[in-house]
Amino acid sequence: MSRSTLKSKPFKIFFLAVIVLCIVAGLCFKGCPCCIDNKTFPFRHAGLNWSEISTEEMVYSDAVEYCSGIGGRLPSISELRSLVANCPDTMTGGACGVTEDCLDIDCWSRDVCWSCSAVSDGRYSAFEDTEALWSSSVLSGETDISWSLFFSLGLVSFNYQSSTFYVRCVK
Repeated sequence: MSRSTLKSKPFKIFFLAVIVLCIVAGLCFKGCPCCIDNKTFPFRHAGLNWSEISTEEMVYSDAVEYCSGIGGRLPSISELRSLVANCPDTMTGGACGVTEDCLDIDCWSRDVCWSCSAVSDGRYSAFEDTEALWSSSVLSGETDISWSLFFSLGLVSFNYQSSTFYVRCVK
């Protein structure tokens, strides 16, 4: 392609139209700055790009490092709750009070944050997860206890950061 073609008005309009299409429709092409990484973050849900679930369980500090290493971050407990399906109390807006705005132990109640039966078919997850996943949210007043979500139970819980869970990163 010649320099005169790159400077032409029709080419500039075409190029801008392609970038707008990329942004609006989520289409990608090599070098497009608006593209999501479809290999590392192939899923889109609740306005976020989500990674595959990790292949191994890991302690909290390793989960933070893992997500950073692939260009993302751990999701907050509110973001993880956006993945809950078919478990009304722990879905976003459900009766379980644990959110980014309320990370205190008083926001948690066994009756509502653990109100669904154990299943192994993935019905409580938008991505059919059954594993327990770390969130970036730390229990108020603590430094070594973080919130997590057990998708086989639809359970919002808190655990010591030395525990091992799977990870699904966001970007």
